[in-house]
Amino acid sequence: MSLDTLIAKVEQRLDDLEVKPSSPDALRTLLSRLDAKIREAQEKGYSPKEIVDIVLDCGFAVKRDEFEKQLVEALGTKRKKSTIKRSKTHAKKTPSPTPA
Repeated sequence: MSLDTLIAKVEQRLDDLEVKPSSPDALRTLLSRLDAKIREAQEKGYSPKEIVDIVLDCGFAVKRDEFEKQLVEALGTKRKKSTIKRSKTHAKKTPSPTPA
């Protein structure tokens, strides 16, 4: 393959690229529109990490860690964990004696 042919091939490929949805608004839109489907996948046993992998495999251009963080927040997973920790902490406390 000649250099000119190779350059033309690369140029064509670059011309054919579509805009990747990577803005924070696009991520919020994705989470909003697919909330029920994402929760359904989670109920089927898929972890937030696996759901992120599926979305990224479909071509959604976003940083994996940031997307997983937003997904976990959207699903309320962190809130549930922190509530559990608090309730365990509260359960261990002994009540203070009441004055007689």
